[in-house]
Amino acid sequence: MENILFKILSFILLVALLFIAPLYNMLLRQDIIIQQTVNYSVEKVVDSARECGYITLNMYNDFVYEVMSTGTDYDIKLKHFKKYYYEEEGEFSADYSLYTDEITEALFLEGIYYLNVGDLFVVEIISTEGTLGMNMTEALTGTGKSTPIFARAGGMVLNENN
Repeated sequence: MENILFKILSFILLVALLFIAPLYNMLLRQDIIIQQTVNYSVEKVVDSARECGYITLNMYNDFVYEVMSTGTDYDIKLKHFKKYYYEEEGEFSADYSLYTDEITEALFLEGIYYLNVGDLFVVEIISTEGTLGMNMTEALTGTGKSTPIFARAGGMVLNENN
C-alpha cells in the first residue's frame, strides 16, 4: 500500500515538473513580451503626436492594431491637457484644461486632432482581462486578480501643424 501511494505522489510531482513548470515559465515570458510591446506602442504614438502636433485616425488605428495584436483587451485613454492663459488681478497665469472624449470624437469625425505647442498629450492603457500567464499565476498561487498590463507615456507637444 505504501508503494502505491509513493508511486502516485511521484507521478503527480513528475507531471508538475515536466509539464506545468515549463508552461508557466513560457507564459511568464510571454507576459513580459506583451508588456514590452504595449510600452513600445504607447511611446511610439505619443512621440509621433508630440513631434507632429496632431494625431490622425491612421496613427490611432495603427496604435490600436499593434496593441490588440497581443491578444488582450485594453482600456485606452487619450488625454490632452490644453494650455490656456488668463488674467488674474493684473497678472497673467497659465493653466490646463483636460480633453479626453473630444479626441476620439474628432478622430472619427474629422480624421485628425490638432495639438498646440506647450500642450500636454498623454496616453494611458490598461488591460481589462488577464493574460494566460496571469490566469495561471492566479490558479497556481490561489491569489486574487494579478497586476494588469499598464503603460503610460506623455509629454509636452513640441511642434504645431494647424
